[in-house]
Amino acid sequence: MVSIKKRIFIVALAVLIFVVVFKVTSHKASLRYFSTAMEPTIGNDDTILVDYSAYRTRRPTRWEIVIYEMELPQGGTGFWVFRVVGLPGEKIKIEEGGIFVNDERLEVPKDLSHLSYLPREVLEGSVSEEPTQVYSVPEKSYFLLGDNSKRAADSRFYGPVSFDRLKGAVKRKCSYSSFCVWYDLLCTWGPEWIQPADCDVTTL
Repeated sequence: MVSIKKRIFIVALAVLIFVVVFKVTSHKASLRYFSTAMEPTIGNDDTILVDYSAYRTRRPTRWEIVIYEMELPQGGTGFWVFRVVGLPGEKIKIEEGGIFVNDERLEVPKDLSHLSYLPREVLEGSVSEEPTQVYSVPEKSYFLLGDNSKRAADSRFYGPVSFDRLKGAVKRKCSYSSFCVWYDLLCTWGPEWIQPADCDVTTL
């Protein structure tokens, strides 16, 4: 027969686990992404997990994928997903040979080396002998690019995005939206023997 002390301990442990799980998962949510602008990293109709508390205590870092709010041409607002390339105070120049930050070539992480970011002039067919456009990123703003450079209406067209419009960080892709938060919980906090096999593959 279980003693009163053991019962109290079991109940207290269960409450503690519930509180921790709630705290870890309550600020995260999954959503369907309908765009080709971030292919091949995020495909059209993929499910992504967003951490809406990511920037409460820190600022975005280069190469992170963020979700932000933007006014729509037809009125109202929508949410867009792009990658952080330029940081506050930097000058960004995009050439077919790469991205330059403050006149120095930006080193792209190895896992992103398959991506190619194109200058706006190439997409608009306005290539000339004029110098490539240089974008100045204001303080508290970020220069964002889509991984599918030919299909992304990003900061090349609409300029840098202010920090207060960023809503969160995109952390991973999921196969099923209903279990996305729990899938992330297992990948992040679960012991190795219980983690899904594709945790590393789905991390963004």
